[in-house]
Amino acid sequence: MTEYEKSHPLDPAVRSFFLKDIKFSISNWIADYVDEGSNSSSDRAGRINLFRDPFFAINDDSNFVTMMYPYHLANFQYWKISEDSTVVRAKREGRNREALIGGIKLIQSSSTASISKDYMIFNYIEGFLKRAPSFTDSLPSLKNQFFDEGTYTYLERTAERTRTVSLPKTLISTISCLQNGGVTNTANADLIELLTRKYPGKVIYLDIYATWCGLCLKEMEFAPAIHHQFAGQDVIFVNLCMQSDEKKWKALVNDRKLEGEQYFLNADDTRLLMGSYNISGFPTYLLVNRSGRVTTLNAPRPSESQRLKREILKLLLTSKN
Repeated sequence: MTEYEKSHPLDPAVRSFFLKDIKFSISNWIADYVDEGSNSSSDRAGRINLFRDPFFAINDDSNFVTMMYPYHLANFQYWKISEDSTVVRAKREGRNREALIGGIKLIQSSSTASISKDYMIFNYIEGFLKRAPSFTDSLPSLKNQFFDEGTYTYLERTAERTRTVSLPKTLISTISCLQNGGVTNTANADLIELLTRKYPGKVIYLDIYATWCGLCLKEMEFAPAIHHQFAGQDVIFVNLCMQSDEKKWKALVNDRKLEGEQYFLNADDTRLLMGSYNISGFPTYLLVNRSGRVTTLNAPRPSESQRLKREILKLLLTSKN
């Protein structure tokens, strides 16, 4: 960028944006670093704390100018909480309230009051709403955990959306499908209608990801076990790549030998679907029942294998309406 500026002077605001975007793109690229090397608690904790190094200015809310900053915060929040055995055990044993409060305390202690910290708390609570929508009734008691009242208001709206799923019909200009090394395109189709027409009477698990999303790629490592568990049953696993380069999508499918059905949306169609479905980031997981109705926009991740298995079995046992 320095070389470019010698002949193309940049506005300070533009320069600031590019620096932040580069910085948090680097954060995403090195996300796998946490899982490399020694597994000792102290060594791993040190690698996690790298992501709150002053270089990343984790409490500087101006970082939200780049879409990569929320991924940095989500990664740090996820790793920080996953290192606490008390919270992890409470979550595993179904003591959700204890796990929720314990995780919030960890976030509070690792960051100063800011919208950035609010985002991490929001992200963590949202995860519990996905697991148990009944947590909606407990939200008022958590209002004082937020620095900015607007974040809590948005959380309330998010909670309301978890109660019911109603998606508008959305015509996508081009839906690309990769099969046997070739790509076929379907024009001007609604995604869910296309999938349910192609896989009638099936339960569909839809993984929405991006090639550059570290958490997406990490979750893919858990997917084969779920696929094999439901082999031969009326379950279709669909991977939908968005906000990515098409060549990188094809390479990823090939290099990782991704199982399931492979779909892709271009940049314009990505923006349309994310806006229509209110998808805020990656990865996002949907479940569609046998009758073609989306039952949740917040399905369990592949790493949450037992919860995911229960949700899929529940839909399999439901007769097609």
